[in-house]
Amino acid sequence: MAYSVDGHRHLPEIQQELDLLDAGDGLRITFLTHLVPMTRGILASCYAPLKEGAIASGEGAKSEIREIYDNFYANETFAKVVPAPPMTKHTLGNNDCVVYPTVDTRTNRLIVLSCIDNLVKGAAGQAIQNMNLMFGLPEEEGITQLALYP
Repeated sequence: MAYSVDGHRHLPEIQQELDLLDAGDGLRITFLTHLVPMTRGILASCYAPLKEGAIASGEGAKSEIREIYDNFYANETFAKVVPAPPMTKHTLGNNDCVVYPTVDTRTNRLIVLSCIDNLVKGAAGQAIQNMNLMFGLPEEEGITQLALYP
């Protein structure tokens, strides 16, 4: 079921961070969350209009967007850019965020699908990852073992 349809509690922080990227165009976003009967995992579908002329048009846009995402996440330990839409099963028991970027060439709209296992990549996993970085430990220290309960 969809919930928080009139405004999710995380919408203000999402808007805040996107406003930092915005060149004054006043981005207006929709953030609609769904409850799904599963034990773990989050699947996000994100959409954004592309500015005319910012990237190639047509099918070339898809490869250009993919290259942009590949380059941006190239050195990120836990971000994986994939060539096909991900499933929550791809992140089961790990700290990865699996990202699939593409373009709807009909509407010139960016579409990004992503998955995490919220019982690993959630607040606790993120806290361990941040602590590792703060103390100069390997980023993946203590969060690469399989965590499968429940």
